[in-house]
Amino acid sequence: MFVQELYGADDFQDGRLLDEVYDFWNRQDKQAIWLRFGCFRLPKREDYEKIFRRSMMVLFVRDETGILIGYSEGCRCMDNERHVELGLAVDKGYRRNGVAFEMVMRMCRECSCQGIEKAEAYIMPENLTMTALVKKIMEKLPVRLKFEDGSFHALIDPTKTAVPIPS
Repeated sequence: MFVQELYGADDFQDGRLLDEVYDFWNRQDKQAIWLRFGCFRLPKREDYEKIFRRSMMVLFVRDETGILIGYSEGCRCMDNERHVELGLAVDKGYRRNGVAFEMVMRMCRECSCQGIEKAEAYIMPENLTMTALVKKIMEKLPVRLKFEDGSFHALIDPTKTAVPIPS
């Protein structure tokens, strides 16, 4: 069982949650940074402080013992405040079991509730894990996927579902 916790930018002021993100990255292998949406290098602490302070929302996922096993941030796009750029990372021991998919779906639900019209993600062509994740998301949400500037750009519409969700 996994626990999801939603935070806003103000929740990162005391540094405690930021410390957990750094502990998370210290547990990962060197290739983990490539297996995520968003940045393609491991940011420095001050970079993450900037990212989380401008984030509209940050979702943490913990295991049953309370250890951070994944997180996703949604940062408003500078050129369109009704769009967010998604970042996503999952602990190497929890990949391929639905954690990332559930995180993206939760972030999209939250975006929709807050009036966000599009969630964007950038994926390197070599990142087969995230490419497969986007294909799964396409079964539930409308996604436009195009190749530009050397990476795939996924534009997710969190306000609609591709397949009716049974009530």
